[in-house]
Amino acid sequence: MLGGNTLYGTTWSGGSFGYGTVFKMNADGTSYTLLKSFGGTDGARPCAEVVVNGSILYGTTQNGGSLGCGTVFKVNSDGTGYAVLKQFGAIDGAGPATGLVLGGSTLYGTTYSGGDAGSGTVFKINTDGTGFTVLKNFTGSDGQCPSGTLVLSGTNLYGTANQGGASGDGGPGYGLVFKLSSDGTGFAILKEFSGTDGQYPYGNLVLIGSTIYGTTESVGSSFSAGLVFKVCTDGTGYTVLKQFDGSEAGHPLAGLVLRDSTLYGTTSMGSPPGSYGSGGTVFQIKTDSSAYAVLKSFTGVDGSTPWAGLALSGTRLYGTTWNGGAFGNGTVFSLELAPTIQTMKRTNGTFTLTWGAVTGLSYQVQYTTNLSSSNWLALGSIITATNSVVSFSDSGTGARRFYRVVGTP
Repeated sequence: MLGGNTLYGTTWSGGSFGYGTVFKMNADGTSYTLLKSFGGTDGARPCAEVVVNGSILYGTTQNGGSLGCGTVFKVNSDGTGYAVLKQFGAIDGAGPATGLVLGGSTLYGTTYSGGDAGSGTVFKINTDGTGFTVLKNFTGSDGQCPSGTLVLSGTNLYGTANQGGASGDGGPGYGLVFKLSSDGTGFAILKEFSGTDGQYPYGNLVLIGSTIYGTTESVGSSFSAGLVFKVCTDGTGYTVLKQFDGSEAGHPLAGLVLRDSTLYGTTSMGSPPGSYGSGGTVFQIKTDSSAYAVLKSFTGVDGSTPWAGLALSGTRLYGTTWNGGAFGNGTVFSLELAPTIQTMKRTNGTFTLTWGAVTGLSYQVQYTTNLSSSNWLALGSIITATNSVVSFSDSGTGARRFYRVVGTP
């Protein structure tokens, strides 16, 4: 999770007691700080992002707590004030494996198991630890093992169940996308996966307007390495945007982020196909399914098996890998995207370009008079961004010019 120029995250293991940690670091990679080492009775095995609200972080642990079924916690961004807000005890949910979403002073989340039928729950709790309520008990046929962090839009929650539904070969189904009112009413299945059109959604959803974008871990077909999909909030318009075949990437376990009309995500495996411990990628695809490209293939030395979702700030992506790196225990990484010109306006013969930027990073405006040529020329000096939007003016020479902006070291 990105708060200002600070990255906040969790580790599933490690720390003083081996049960995981909460940490922060600057977006430039400096000032790594351990905020919390879990000891077991106060929580264990955090495996999701934290949500930042001012100077307070809220999150979940999959295990630990006094009842061993996981917790909801809060901690100040300086590492003080750690408190357990909820101890799960199986009947009211167990194993919260996803992050929380904040609406006003209410946190919404899911548990992977537990509840009345043992198939997981949707819950809410106030930020002061009061008002815990189970909003939905999954039964299996209507979903099982909710997996991605919820999306809150108005009074509606949207999420995924990794398994469950009516489909399947006599066992648990292949998962589904659901919506639920924030008061626990109005549960509806928006998409139930049949296997050949996707199976086992695991990552977070992205909601833009009335369209939901997401991923499934695999597909019950020859293209078995997962997919990217979209579906409308009324359950119509299900479309597969990309099927991974494993030849260059496969098995997305995390959700997506959106910049302009481009979706960015990760796959837990790269090329060649192999175990979850081999490689992995960062990819992009436009919302109309065009322009798919692998932006980064992990080699192990620089990380392996990106599992959690990405964070986006301006033109830079931030993420983590489960394995790899110098010590084999995973990495935190950043990846610079090509800047996108947001506006271009002509006034009295002068063109003014405006683009989204990352504070502290540098950019170069380039131009050409012929798009069929590869000869792009630098225009003006390198600009170092002092905020999230940068403008540049060019009076030109009267000749037609095409512009682009590139990041510089």
